[in-house]
Amino acid sequence: MLSKEMTYEKNTFTAYDAEKVAKTASCYKCDLFLLSGQRRANMKSLIGLISVQLKAGDLFFIVADGKDAETALNAIAELFTAI
Repeated sequence: MLSKEMTYEKNTFTAYDAEKVAKTASCYKCDLFLLSGQRRANMKSLIGLISVQLKAGDLFFIVADGKDAETALNAIAELFTAI
C-alpha cells in the first residue's frame, strides 16, 4: 500500500474535477482512495469524490493498493497538481 500527502490548492473541488479524477483512476487496476479528515472516497466513484468536498488548503491523502499502485498514485497526484 502506497500513500501520498497533498494539499488542495484550488478554491473548490468541482464535479468537473471529480470526473477527471474518477476517469483517470478507472484506468488502473489497483484500489485508489482519497482520505480527507474523517472522509474516505473510492477515487473511481464520481459521487464518492464529490462527497469529500475538498476546499482550498485541505490536507488529503491519496492511497493506492494493488498491482499498478505506484503508477496510479503518481498519475493521480500529477492530475491533482494540474487541476
